[in-house]
Amino acid sequence: MNLLLPIFWYYLLSAGLGLVLWPLLRSIVRSPFVAWLCARAIGGAGFALLLLNVAVWTGCGLSPALVRGTALGCLLLVLWRHRPLTNLEWRAIAKVEGICLMLAVVFTLAFAWNYGSAALGERRLDLGLVSSLMTMQRFPAPDFWFAGAKLDAYYFGSWTAAAVGRLAGVSPATAYFGGLVAFWVQSVLAALAAGRLLGARRLQVWLGVVTICFMGNATWLLLWFRGLPPWDARTLFASSRIIPGTINENPGFAFWGAELHAHVMVMPCLMLFCGAVWHSMRRGSPGTAGLASFLAAVIAMTDAWMVIPGALAAVLMAVGFRRGMGWIVMRTGLPVMLGAVVFALPFLRHYGGYPLRVLWVGNSSTSFAAILALFGPLLVLLIIALLAKPDLKWLTASPGMPLVVAAVLLVAMCEFLYIDNGYPPPGERQNSVFRFHFAAWILLGLGITVLQAGRLPSRSWSRHLGWVVVLVSCLAGQWPALASLGARGALPSLDMRKALDPERSGLLEVSDWLVANTSPETIIMESAGAAYKGYATVSALSGRTAVLGETDKVANHGHSVDSIKSRLDEVYQVYLNLPVSNEILEKYHVNYIVLGPAEERAFPNCRTREMLSKYEVVTKSGGTHLLRVPSK
Repeated sequence: MNLLLPIFWYYLLSAGLGLVLWPLLRSIVRSPFVAWLCARAIGGAGFALLLLNVAVWTGCGLSPALVRGTALGCLLLVLWRHRPLTNLEWRAIAKVEGICLMLAVVFTLAFAWNYGSAALGERRLDLGLVSSLMTMQRFPAPDFWFAGAKLDAYYFGSWTAAAVGRLAGVSPATAYFGGLVAFWVQSVLAALAAGRLLGARRLQVWLGVVTICFMGNATWLLLWFRGLPPWDARTLFASSRIIPGTINENPGFAFWGAELHAHVMVMPCLMLFCGAVWHSMRRGSPGTAGLASFLAAVIAMTDAWMVIPGALAAVLMAVGFRRGMGWIVMRTGLPVMLGAVVFALPFLRHYGGYPLRVLWVGNSSTSFAAILALFGPLLVLLIIALLAKPDLKWLTASPGMPLVVAAVLLVAMCEFLYIDNGYPPPGERQNSVFRFHFAAWILLGLGITVLQAGRLPSRSWSRHLGWVVVLVSCLAGQWPALASLGARGALPSLDMRKALDPERSGLLEVSDWLVANTSPETIIMESAGAAYKGYATVSALSGRTAVLGETDKVANHGHSVDSIKSRLDEVYQVYLNLPVSNEILEKYHVNYIVLGPAEERAFPNCRTREMLSKYEVVTKSGGTHLLRVPSK
C-alpha cells in the first residue's frame, strides 16, 4: 500500500494538470465533453511545456512552488470562465472518468506483473531519463550515461513524467511507474477524443479505442505455422521480429512490453493532432489550428520520427477536404507550422538531432505473409467498413480514407526507402519500420473507426462483426504475452526497481545511498558496455551521472562510435587498476566507483581486491561496494 498510494497520487495529479487546460479548450472545441477529453488526454504535457519554457528563459528550474502557483492560477481561470454543463454532459464525464479510474487500477496490476521478474527491453534507459531529469539543476540536463555531455536528444515525454513526479514529490521509480499508467490512460482518452473530432460517435468510438490501443495482430498465427505455438514463452519476443533485422510493435504489444518509451508517450498527441487538424479544417477554427500546433510541437520533442506520419496524415486530409483548400492551408497549416516552432524553440535550440537522409531499401527482407500477419486484423475491419458503406462520395468527404491511405503509404515507405539516423545497417531500417509501422497502426485504427461510424446509415451486421473481429484479435493477441509472463514465473511488484536487480546484488541500496548523501552533480563510474546486460543500473536508479552507460544507447544520444569506444577502454583501465587510473578518474571528475558483480561481468580480470584496498568503501550491500575517490 505504501507504494500504491504514491502511484495513485501521481495519476490524480497528472489528471488535474490536464484539466487546467479545460477552459482554453472549451473556447476552441464546441462540445464541453470533447474539450474535457482533449484536456485529459494531453495530461501533464501542456504543463510540462509551460515549465520547460519558464525553466529555459528565466532559469527558475522545476520549482514546485512555481508549478503549484501556476496551477492555482489556472484553476481560478476555470472558475472565472465557468460555463454550466448539462446533466447529460456531467454524466458522460463521470462515466468516462470512472472507466479511466478502473483502467488505471487494471494497468497498475498488469505493469506490476510485468515487473515481477528481470527488467526487459530499455527500462534502464527510460528510468535513467526520468531519474536524471527529476534531479537536474539546469537545462539542458547532463547526459546521465556520458559524463561531460549535455542530454540534447532526450524525450520530452520523459521530461513530462519527471516534472509531474517532482511536483508530486515521489521517487523517480514511482514517477516512471505512475507515468506508465497515466500515459496509457491518456491514450484511451485521446482515442476517444480523436474519434469524436473525426466524426465517430457512440459505441464505434469505443470500438476505435480498443482497436487502436489493445487489439492484437496475427504474428502468433504466422509463428504457429512456422512451428512455434502461441503458448510458448519465446513467442512474445519472436512475434516482434518476424521481419529479419527489424522490430515490429503495435500498441497492444507495447502495452505488454511495459516501457515508458517515446513511441508510447507520443501516442495521445499523435491521435489528437489528427483530430485537431480535421476539426480546424471542417470548422475553420484558428483555435483548433493552434491546438494542432501545440500538439505538433510536443510530437516533435517527444519522438521526432512521428513528425513524418503526422504531417503525411495532415496533408492527405487537407487534399481530401478540397473545399477552399488554399485558404484552409493558409489558415490551418501556417499556424500549425509557426506555432510548433515557437512552442518547441526552447527545446530545439539545444537539440542535436540525427542526419535525416532518405535512403533506398535494398533487398527488402519483408514477406507478404509478415505484412499480412502484422496488419491482417485491421485489413478485415477495413473490408467490413467498405462493404457496409460503398458510397464513393461519402468516402471522399470522410477523414477516414485519408488516414487509411497515409497508413498504407507509411508501410510502403518501409519497403522502398527509410530515414538514416546514423545507425549502421540494418539499424537504420529497423528504426524506420519500428516507428512507421507503429504509427501506421494508429492511423489505420483511427481511419477505420471513422469509416465504421460515418453519418450515412450503416448495416447493423458490420458493427457487430467489427466488434467480434476486434475482441477475437484482442484475446488471441494476448496469448503470447500471458504465456511469456507465466513461463517467467513473474510475481506482481509495484517497486519496479527490483526488476533492475533480480540477483539482489545491492544495486538498489547503493543507489539509495547516493541519492541520500550526494548532490545531483555527482559523477560515478560503474559497469558499462552492451545493452540488455544489466550494466549501468546505479546511474539509472539514482539519476547520478555515469562516465559511461549502455554503449548502444549512448550512441543514440549523438555521440560518435570512436568516442564511445575510447571511453569504454578508459573505464576498463580503471577497473584493471592500471597506473593511468588516477589520471582517468581526474579527467572525468569521478567522485565514486561502483564495484560489484555487474562490474566483474563487464570487465573481465577486474582487480577487485586491489581496488578495495586502494579506495575507501563508503557503503556495501549484497556484494556491491561503493568506493570514494580521494579529492584533490
